[in-house]
Amino acid sequence: MPTESFALKAERTTPQELPVSVRQAFASHRTIVGIVAAQAAMTLALAILYPGTNAIGPRHVASTTLGLLILVLPLCIVALCLRRVARARPEGSATVALIGEIGTYLSDRDRLRNGLPVLVLFIPFMTLFAHLKANIPAIQPFAWDETFTLWDRTLFLGHLPYEVLAPVMSHPLVLSVTDILYVGWFYLMWGVLLACAFQKQGSELRTRYIVAFFLVWLLQGNVLALLLSSAGPCFYAPLGLSPDPYQPLMATLRAADAEWPIFALTMQDMLWSGHVGASEPMGISAMPSLHNAVAVLMVLGAWRIGRALGLAFAAYALWIFAGSISLGWHYAVDGFVALPATVAIWIASGWLARRQHRSDLHPAATGGLAAQAR
Repeated sequence: MPTESFALKAERTTPQELPVSVRQAFASHRTIVGIVAAQAAMTLALAILYPGTNAIGPRHVASTTLGLLILVLPLCIVALCLRRVARARPEGSATVALIGEIGTYLSDRDRLRNGLPVLVLFIPFMTLFAHLKANIPAIQPFAWDETFTLWDRTLFLGHLPYEVLAPVMSHPLVLSVTDILYVGWFYLMWGVLLACAFQKQGSELRTRYIVAFFLVWLLQGNVLALLLSSAGPCFYAPLGLSPDPYQPLMATLRAADAEWPIFALTMQDMLWSGHVGASEPMGISAMPSLHNAVAVLMVLGAWRIGRALGLAFAAYALWIFAGSISLGWHYAVDGFVALPATVAIWIASGWLARRQHRSDLHPAATGGLAAQAR
């Protein structure tokens, strides 16, 4: 098969068409625009109500987010194009075919029109999210850690969850592998979001996943985190809470770190340093667990694509849940709350996606933003 035969010819936007194309692109993501606007309004309202909060450097957050996207986006594009080349099995040089496919991918107007608005909205969204998270202790001081410890002990019949998991999870190598998978969550999360955002077709499933993703971060990462303000097991002793039932857990992690690197300990020190003002605040929040929430969201999205993919993501989500406890980040109840909250958001996002796509199909009847943009 000739190299060029499997690569679709990309549609290109002329300079004259650009303003209309930009309006259409953002109109097709109007639900996300609304979510970002809601978060901005909430951030402004809290800043007015609590003038003593510390402003987090927006440039730092934006540059960090952009840096992660710049790192992950090329990897996603190369992986997707490599998969397409492998399926097509072109004659001649596979490298030339891959380069051609990447060029076609990057110049595809539909992909750019779908993906770029998500990136443009995501950076200010994450800046606002980080600002709110960093100011949770100033607005609502940590007050739930002892309660969540009691709930965990009650649910696990007198034991703490990390004690139940210890026979499997306390080995230094297991903890190190879990730590790597836990850090890998960031790259997997960005990868899934970017792969979804840059789909050629603006499917209802794509809209549903992206809307749910933004809502998970807003409603769970900011709203519920503020209402249920807690720091997590790793910060139990630094908060001055006593007696500290997590001292054996932290001792196990430090002992494991002497044999295999445990990045969680370094990150926990960085977060606490920011909390006490020794460095720029990064934000501490345990309830609900965003690691678990996003892992569940990826399961829900993957299951709609295929059962095998859904099972693979489910296995990963279970490991993330165990890791969130065994690495000292979260109480078990943090994950137990994240699960139904994410499912509820997924259901609501399905309704929002269907409503938006019906509006796009019948713009004249609905009078929506999409109709005005055309």
